Amino acid sequence: MEMLQQKIRDEMKAAMVAKDQVRLDVLRGILSGFTNELVAKKRKPSEELNDDEAQVVITRIAKQRKESIEQFKKAGRDDLVLEEETQYKVIEVYLPKMMERGEVDGLVVSAIHLALATLCGAATLAMAGFRPPTVFGYSIGAAVLLAGVLIFIGFTGAGAVFGAGIGLPTMIPSDTPTSTLTPTASRTPTASLTPTASRTPSPTPSETITPTQTPVVAVINVEEGSGAFLRLTPAGQALTTLLNGTLVHLLPEPAAEAGGKLWLHIYVPALGRDGWVLQNLVRAVTPQPGATP
Repeated sequence: MEMLQQKIRDEMKAAMVAKDQVRLDVLRGILSGFTNELVAKKRKPSEELNDDEAQVVITRIAKQRKESIEQFKKAGRDDLVLEEETQYKVIEVYLPKMMERGEVDGLVVSAIHLALATLCGAATLAMAGFRPPTVFGYSIGAAVLLAGVLIFIGFTGAGAVFGAGIGLPTMIPSDTPTSTLTPTASRTPTASLTPTASRTPSPTPSETITPTQTPVVAVINVEEGSGAFLRLTPAGQALTTLLNGTLVHLLPEPAAEAGGKLWLHIYVPALGRDGWVLQNLVRAVTPQPGATP
């Protein structure tokens, strides 16, 4: 059976022949993620990940894309949202298939019906006066079968109810706590705390106006490649590769010059670390504050 990494490599070649640039860039980024994973595991880049390891990398890339889409929506960049969603659809094809909600509900209903049928059958035989010739007859067999069905429901049915979102009447008791909200009227005497308004003229509110602390959101954007290196220092040791579309925050410090090029100090939320990257490989999403000096 063809490995997932080899399948993506073959489909990248097909996208190259078809001149499908969006699909080509996405598949290149996934393969770069595979290489980074091998290096992180101290393995040779020429090796291949098994399907489970490859799925972990693809899931991580898909999560980064979703985070980028949410950030772009908050920033009002509909053009970048459309671009990221188009690329996410390519990644989504390689994500592990999840069981449909209808299939999960069907398993739960079938298990419940089987349990009821077993219980009713055992009760009917007992009331009819049938007795097993030995101790290990239908009674114990039915009990064991019923216990197995109940365990099955416990591990699958309960998970489907709370995980898949099957409707339950448990929301009805939530109306009763609303009556407990009436004591909130007892908080009205807290109006005696209004004299604290005399403290509002204190200069502390003026100190809270710190627009320079808001992070400037940007993305990695390499026109001729699938990503950029994140380095420990300007033009220093490479830490990892950031794929195109990776969300970063520009740190509030001036660009540094090294090797005849300008470097920006950034923070990568997905990795939880900072580093340096070439200035021309980063595209700002939110406008930078006026405190550029």
